[in-house]
Formats: sequence, structure tokens, C-alpha cells
Amino acid sequence: MRNIISTLTVLFLLLFILVSCSEDPVTPQEDHFEAEGIVFLQSGIKIAEIFRGVTTDTLFAPEGALSAGIDVKFYNSNKEMIDAPDPAEQSFAWQIDNPALVEVWQHPGEEGGYEFHLRGLADGTTQIEFFIMHEGHADFRSGKMTVLVEHDTTAHGEPVGLKLYDEDTGTLLVTVKEDGSVVGTLIVAAGQTTDHIEVKFFDANNMEFQPDAADHSINVISANTGIALITGIDPAEPYAFKVQGVTAGSTTFSFELLHNSMVEETFSNIPVIVQ
Repeated sequence: MRNIISTLTVLFLLLFILVSCSEDPVTPQEDHFEAEGIVFLQSGIKIAEIFRGVTTDTLFAPEGALSAGIDVKFYNSNKEMIDAPDPAEQSFAWQIDNPALVEVWQHPGEEGGYEFHLRGLADGTTQIEFFIMHEGHADFRSGKMTVLVEHDTTAHGEPVGLKLYDEDTGTLLVTVKEDGSVVGTLIVAAGQTTDHIEVKFFDANNMEFQPDAADHSINVISANTGIALITGIDPAEPYAFKVQGVTAGSTTFSFELLHNSMVEETFSNIPVIVQ
């Protein structure tokens, strides 16, 4: 009888261990990005937000053109702003109710990242929902945001100068004044490439603008391509470029504003230092 009891006790203990192990697997659970809202920023300034699917804000897109770059951050459960996850692990995605009105554009090579532009295709209003995707499913969905596409009727005069901005931060880098004098310098390390730099022109009343890209474009010329090169130009974003540092030294850039492929204005002597 003692042997039977001992055997049953051992079997019971083995069964208990097996059940406990099956309920506590050694493989850790996946670590999902926890977010409950999105914050949309331009040059570091909040332009819209949505929290737990609720918002009163609207995103805007110019008809026939790209909006300024929009950076994405998130809210945690306490509505504290947190950085976006690594897009290589968890990518950014969206769904537009009426894709005939607006589309999302991202720089080539940066698809799925947490920075985008809106391109208005036709006047009107639609809605868009954003997602964080992980292994084919959505770890987070924002709820729907309203997007208004409208024609930009802002009037401006002829360009008399230009300003160069860091597209991500909105920092003013260089100003070419109406009298041709230049304030500021473009600086890049040798072997490195800057972030996108955005070109904006201004008229005699200091109103900043970008001419209609349907019949305007820019040409950026480096005086010494052995020191600095122009790169990162995309037809979808005609007023942005990058500077690639080739070797240490200094040179200058010139900007031509083209109208129907003919030079309309030239802005010169913008200093560039490669360190």
C-alpha cells in the first residue's frame, strides 16, 4: 500500500509540474507599442491631435500641392507625448475614405516612417485613419481625422529674396535679402548629407510663398561639386533638397527660379562649408 501511495504521489507531482510549465511558457510575450492618441506637428508646433478616437481638429492639404512636412508623435494613457516607435519594427500606415481628394506622400526611402506630407487632389473634405502596423496587423488605430483640401488663394508679389529652412525643425538657415546680401551659412560634415532643406521665396512685403509647382521649379547649382553636391530633389517636392558634403572646404550655391523651364530669378553667393 505504501508503494502505491508513493507512486501516486510522484505521479501527482509530475502532473502538477507539467501543468504549471504549460501555463508559464519560457517564450516572452511580444512587447507592443502602447499608445492612445496621436499628435501632429509642423516645425515642432502642434497642429492637431486625436486622443482615444476623439478630436475636434482638422488636417489641411493644399489643392494640387504638398503640405509642409507633418511629424507624428503619440500620447500614452496619461496623455503624455511619447516618441514614435522604430519604423523598421512598427511602421506607420493610413486609410483614406475618399482617396480621390487627398493622398499621403513620403520621401522615397522613408516609406512607413513617422513623417509625411498631404497632397490635395481636389477641393473637398474626407477622413483619414492612421495605424501602427506590426507583423501585418494594427497595434494601434487612431480613429478618424477630418482632412480639408482647399485651393490656396493667398496672393503674393514677385519674388525678391529667398529663405532656406530645415524642413524638420523649421529652423531658418539662410536668408538672401532683396539687395542680394546673404545672412547665414549652410554647414555639413564631409561624407554626410543634411536633412531636407526647404526653399521659400518672399516678396517686397515679406510674404513668404512657394510658386505654383505646375509651371515653376528650382535649379540649385554648386560652384564646386568636389566640395558639396545637391541631392534629394524629388518632383513631388520641388522646393526641397539636401546637401551632401564631399570633402572639407567652402563653396557657394546659386538658386534659379524657373518658370516654364526659363530662368525667372537668380539668387547667388549662398555660402556652404563642409567640415
